[in-house]
Amino acid sequence: MYMKLLQRLSVILICFALTKEALANDSSELTIAVSDIPNLISEDSNDYGPYNHILGEMSDLKFDLLYTPPARAELLFEKKQVDCLFPASVATMSGKNKLIQSAAFDRVQAYLFTSKPYVDISEYKRKAIAIRRGFAYGNIRQKFPAYYVELGSDVLTLEFLKLDRVEGVIGYLSDVRSASKLVATSLPYFNVKSPVYTAEDAIVCRESKDSLDLVGGVNSRLKEMKRTGLLQQLLSNE
Repeated sequence: MYMKLLQRLSVILICFALTKEALANDSSELTIAVSDIPNLISEDSNDYGPYNHILGEMSDLKFDLLYTPPARAELLFEKKQVDCLFPASVATMSGKNKLIQSAAFDRVQAYLFTSKPYVDISEYKRKAIAIRRGFAYGNIRQKFPAYYVELGSDVLTLEFLKLDRVEGVIGYLSDVRSASKLVATSLPYFNVKSPVYTAEDAIVCRESKDSLDLVGGVNSRLKEMKRTGLLQQLLSNE
């Protein structure tokens, strides 16, 4: 009787192990670290933006979203604690040969915003410029010599500009426009012909079979949304 009990217990344990392995194999969702940017993409439904709605059109694909501040999102990806990063671009990332990038959700520009008109950004060399902490803007800090004041939000950068604590602000047009609405101020001057950085917002992943499948699925959805005009419609509803 004791032997029969052991045999039954062994069968149960084997079945449990096989079930656990099957569940693990079936759970192939990749984790995407998402930079929480109010009015562009956010975990807070009050701050939803166009990227929330675009990803919503891809809900049948296997991925989990981890919302976090931009600097932390990049750190998690660098430490391989998440599989993908969004929004991102391989253009300014190291180890590009091991990364894959989806088609672009949108093409975005960063500008120097100021209180008065200027012709070229070189006029603001070595001057105080507010910039959002955690955003690289094409490694602008290394490329353009200035006294950078690192702040936690685009709202704060605009407040510093309004108080004349800095002479300029660097930020993405969509982000600064949203921030200007929040602080009820007009959009500062920027030279539309001279962006300091242009980027494609995409999903970047470390290359693997699962990530190739995910990027392929994302690209297919984006292509169809472009064909029907839905992508531009969602991007226009900022």
